[in-house]
Amino acid sequence: MTGLVQQTLAAVRRQLRNGEVQAEALLSAQLAHIRKHEGVINSFIELDPRAGGATGALAGVPLANKDIFHYGGRGATAGSRTFPAQSNMEATAIVRQRNAGAALLGVLNLDEFAAGGTGENAHYGRCKNPWDIRRITGGSSGGSAAAIAARFCFGALGSDAGGSIRIPAALCGVVGLKPTYGLVSRHGAMARTWSMDCIGPLARTAEDCAMLLDAVAGLDPNDGSSLDARPAQGYALAKAERLDVRIGLPVEFEQAELAPAMRKAIDRAVALLRDLGARTVTTQLGDIDRLNALQQVIVKSEGASLLGPVLRNRSDDVSVEAKSVLEEGFLVPATRYIEALSVR
Repeated sequence: MTGLVQQTLAAVRRQLRNGEVQAEALLSAQLAHIRKHEGVINSFIELDPRAGGATGALAGVPLANKDIFHYGGRGATAGSRTFPAQSNMEATAIVRQRNAGAALLGVLNLDEFAAGGTGENAHYGRCKNPWDIRRITGGSSGGSAAAIAARFCFGALGSDAGGSIRIPAALCGVVGLKPTYGLVSRHGAMARTWSMDCIGPLARTAEDCAMLLDAVAGLDPNDGSSLDARPAQGYALAKAERLDVRIGLPVEFEQAELAPAMRKAIDRAVALLRDLGARTVTTQLGDIDRLNALQQVIVKSEGASLLGPVLRNRSDDVSVEAKSVLEEGFLVPATRYIEALSVR
């Protein structure tokens, strides 16, 4: 079973469906692998295995998720010690994973309140990069990326408002996707910024990410910001032999100072997409530095507003790192926040 945990989600799903492996045996192999190596990686806040269903797109596939989701009577920690341990709320994304038959292994480490980009957590310990434990995982979804890179699970959900899926995915050598805002319901998920948070998948391949996204995407009456649209059917797109899509290539990319290996990798990706039929067009993103500064205004203002009661009433229970990020939001003038929203 050792080799089984190294496979992709798509491959192990086929084996489960064909009866080549039993879900119980796969779950046991996964847990044994985790218990052997988790002491070094520290990607889990809590290992809490729950068997999957017999049917569904993800039947029997072991997943784990960033600890921002309420489910099963358990309250999300958001990497903090300040939230209640119990909750009557069920996160829609987790419910949809379960309805798709997924086995859930537990909850994954993150920067406190998702307010960081390193994977460092003063309460639950530093999440380590499986490729080199001396290096950071990136954040805030560091536990999600590390768990996939360490082959602890076949996929995970994270959240992203300014790189919190994409940064750890890049640093841990896995695939991370920040979907369109509202494509995945945020009901039952702890918020960092209500107008920018996106829930998205991390996995070993783009195909696996597409499969995970299809399972959780779509309209949710419990989330007024969710899109009134069917799931993206990204898995079908990932499997298509020809891509009928249009891809923008920013002119800013040509002017950016990138490492030669990174530029070469992106050029290869563009060439591959063109070979598959994608059309590429040159586009301009505008004043990136200004847009980034205004994005930070929104994130910090909304984060301070959401977590203001915790920062005021339980300041001693919040790490210095989290406070240094969040308390900046108290200093943002309302006019600056309104400017940022109007530009967006």
